[in-house]
Amino acid sequence: HRLPHLFTDTLILGSGVAGLRAAIAAGEHCDVVLATKEQAGLSASSWAQGGIAAAWDRDDSHDSHAEDTIRVACGLGEERVIRGVVQQAPQQVAGFYASAASK
Repeated sequence: HRLPHLFTDTLILGSGVAGLRAAIAAGEHCDVVLATKEQAGLSASSWAQGGIAAAWDRDDSHDSHAEDTIRVACGLGEERVIRGVVQQAPQQVAGFYASAASK
């Protein structure tokens, strides 16, 4: 059996938030192939088992997201990093949507 060959400048593995953001950024400079296991919508980000915990609602807060993430990390997450990621999450998600919308 012969397998097809696919040539690209950049290969992104995963269609979650990080993979899509990386593909958008790399796509501004070179050819990109994004590979996923099954369907692009089936990612840890879409199942909220990964991705970014962003506080969007008025009744929501960075602290509640950080505390929840720290709790479920069971001591495996670094609190300073978790709090930093949660604090920056709304700006990163907004940038992702703005970038995707401009394509």
